[in-house]
Amino acid sequence: MTELFSEDLMFKKAVLFSKIRNVVLCLITVIFCTAVFPPTHAATQTGTVTWTGYGGNYLWSTPDNWSTKKVPVTYQGIVVIPEGVTVQVDINTAPIQLQCEGNITVNDNAALSLTDGSFIKGKLVNNGTVYFNKGTHTFSGGAQGPGVYTLNTETKMVLDGGTYVFDGDIRDLYDGASVHVTGDSDVTINGYFKSRLSIGKDAKVTFNYDNQMGNTKMTRELSVENEGTLFFSNDVIFTNLNFISGIIESKGNITLHGNGSFKWQEGTFKGSGNFIVGRLRETKLQYKFYNILGYIFVVADEVQVPINDKDTDKPVEKLEIIGKGPKEMNLVFVNEAVVKISGGDVTFNNKLTNRGEFHIADGSGKVIVKK
Repeated sequence: MTELFSEDLMFKKAVLFSKIRNVVLCLITVIFCTAVFPPTHAATQTGTVTWTGYGGNYLWSTPDNWSTKKVPVTYQGIVVIPEGVTVQVDINTAPIQLQCEGNITVNDNAALSLTDGSFIKGKLVNNGTVYFNKGTHTFSGGAQGPGVYTLNTETKMVLDGGTYVFDGDIRDLYDGASVHVTGDSDVTINGYFKSRLSIGKDAKVTFNYDNQMGNTKMTRELSVENEGTLFFSNDVIFTNLNFISGIIESKGNITLHGNGSFKWQEGTFKGSGNFIVGRLRETKLQYKFYNILGYIFVVADEVQVPINDKDTDKPVEKLEIIGKGPKEMNLVFVNEAVVKISGGDVTFNNKLTNRGEFHIADGSGKVIVKK
């Protein structure tokens, strides 16, 4: 009996020791994990880097100018620049989410790389390169400079108020980006532009460029949605157009050409150039030979022919005039295209040359040709 009692006591002691050992191991594990893998809230608190300017200069590359005493690294979190300072980007930065209340200057041979949610409320002076990664990037303090803007796929560049003069290029790398001009923004584009463009009702965009053949920086083909004012100093080609309202004006020709969608809801086309719907044409000399009393006479006539005669299988362009309000435009050429009018009165201020088709729906309004 005594032996059984002794064995039972030893068994209970062994169970108790096992439980104590497990508790100790659990405590050790918790302490180790807490030290190696800090809690989420702690990581969030240390994920914001703020500009202090304690480094004695305005250079991005100076560690002492930042709250962490280190230059912000890739995807470290949020980089904050307060109001009232101008920071000079003098290196190629890591991709960061920038929340800037102040001003930014990107130096020559330097690059600022931005991630989703970045904004600059002060003025941006770009002498180098600004990279936009996937997401939305908002500017509201204006911009200037000869630098380049590079837009990655699914990137939205928003200009929300202020004056912008882009002397450098704006490049959409994968045809998946867009530029949105909103508020009372006044934008002048002097360089090459390649991206989809949306213009709000109170905004204005001016394109100044030389599109002569051989000029590598020519801006000719655009995809546009317009509710504001859009001005061109030279010829322009729309590959997509949703003219919601406002004004589109050009000193050169305005041409709708390509496989895109062309819709005119409201607004006015202005300018001294022609309005052309359909395949682009050029003037060539056509020679005719006549034999009169044994003498050969040659007569040369100017004729309009498609620029690309081989492009015969492409879809026919179609301009849909669908808004209810009155619309007007200057000289019009319709080249192997269809103009479908199903809303509002349309006035052509000058000569109308039709080499295509006009479809006018019943009760849609009047079509007026002044000359």
